[in-house]
Amino acid sequence: RHQDCVLARSYFVLVHANREADERTIIEAALSTAGMRQRIATPFFTVFASDQIGALILPGHGIILGDLYRRDGHPATRTSDLPTPTSAGAFRTQILTHYWGDYVLVQPTEGDSSGIRATRSPSPACDLQCVYSLIGGRGFLTSDITLAERANLYRRRVDFQHLAHRLAYPGLKSDSTGLAGIRELLPGCSIELRNKTVHIERDWNPWDFVGDQIRDSDQNEAASAVRSSIETVIRVWASEDKSILLESSGGLDSSIVGACLKGTPARLTCATLTTSVPGADEREYASLVADGLGVDLLASELTYGDAKLQFPIAPE
Repeated sequence: RHQDCVLARSYFVLVHANREADERTIIEAALSTAGMRQRIATPFFTVFASDQIGALILPGHGIILGDLYRRDGHPATRTSDLPTPTSAGAFRTQILTHYWGDYVLVQPTEGDSSGIRATRSPSPACDLQCVYSLIGGRGFLTSDITLAERANLYRRRVDFQHLAHRLAYPGLKSDSTGLAGIRELLPGCSIELRNKTVHIERDWNPWDFVGDQIRDSDQNEAASAVRSSIETVIRVWASEDKSILLESSGGLDSSIVGACLKGTPARLTCATLTTSVPGADEREYASLVADGLGVDLLASELTYGDAKLQFPIAPE
């Protein structure tokens, strides 16, 4: 990437405990050249964000980065669209319970301005990442590790222990990123830095929604609620993104998404992949979805030669 290009939908949280003012000035200048603009600043941390990302500033030096919506699909773009915060913890619970979207909530630690707490949206399908390095009460949280490299706060190195774990347990998700010294804040979790100590908490748990007191007793009502939620989310994203690539496998999930996209104003492209492996050609089913949407199905064959196994390893 070019040195002065703007990284769309990016943010950077600089935790600057005990960091000299001159060093902070150099870091802030590097972030500025990358298109990052200061949004909020506290004695303990500063939040930078690009102009392309939503940034809703909250009372008490908090901020919501990304896209936030009420349950009815109405975007929350003003503080009047949000619950009245009686406390930082209660506000966070209200956001997780009654709102959805692709966001990261950043707040000072409750009752202590010399700390920070960040909460990531529960949805694992969202694009807004949150990776971090916090050591000795200083470091950063960001959506793009390139920003930390530009600010000379990190040098990219491969975490070979992560590679071994991925090969042994490819389906097990962890907070390891494959980059040495960099962790990911997983969806639905919060990270709190207080007194130079990092704590990770799970704020959102799917098991909270399957208890006897919450579970729908009527199957028709349950199906209607699931359908309404899926349709609302897909139509809202379609109206925001305008141009959509539907990766249609011919299976259930992508077919449901395709059905919900019918009648939306988004410009739609429907594509599928085939391989030389027998039984992996789903064009017959994917074409039914494309025909229903009134668009052509673009099919590409994925060959063994397309796999890129050769890559340079950065020197230590």
